[in-house]
Amino acid sequence: MDKGLIISDYRLAKNPNKQIRIMAQINGCRMDDIVKILKDAGVYEPGRGRKVANQHMRGNVDYEQMRELYNDGLSDIKIGAAMGTSPSTVRVWRLKNGLESHYVKGRRITP
Repeated sequence: MDKGLIISDYRLAKNPNKQIRIMAQINGCRMDDIVKILKDAGVYEPGRGRKVANQHMRGNVDYEQMRELYNDGLSDIKIGAAMGTSPSTVRVWRLKNGLESHYVKGRRITP
């Protein structure tokens, strides 16, 4: 088991979580052994490679600002762009709060 190669493969992997499993199979060891090598080298990042929608925004959305932008008559797309989040996040928030869309079939509804 070449530790340098394991570390290099991990760093270059498109999906490091899957790479750990593959390296364990190739080297005939447990995934925990690979993780220990990576931790000792200081390169292991738990959860790296997972794709979670708006992971960077979880818990960081300012709903008061979102409400102000909504009250100003902005669309979900424009609110999302202003807040640095996706329009679908805005849409889910809007629906949970029982708010109507400002756009219906391409026409703006005045609040």
